Amino acid sequence: MIVAKQLQELPYEKRQGNSVARAWINKLTFDLEKSTSEACSLLSLLDFVPKTAKALEEEPDVVLQRLEEVRQYRELLGVSTVQADLQSLTLPSYEFQLREMS
Repeated sequence: MIVAKQLQELPYEKRQGNSVARAWINKLTFDLEKSTSEACSLLSLLDFVPKTAKALEEEPDVVLQRLEEVRQYRELLGVSTVQADLQSLTLPSYEFQLREMS
């Protein structure tokens, strides 16, 4: 469902001149192998999303296996989610700086 939605949004994104210009600037500035910014850019998605949709149709088990491999690496990388009620903080950036220092 997520891939189908992204496939539908790609033509709209391609028509947005600002998005395309930013994607080209990122492509020229960042290395695809090292940059998450470039890996998630519009130009990368134009290639990645259709390939993923095709792979899901033809070999869903392979896609699921690869996702499970990524899930295992997630624990090794220490990826976590940060949740906070920013509206309850009077000076969010100040309080964040205090926590960084301690």
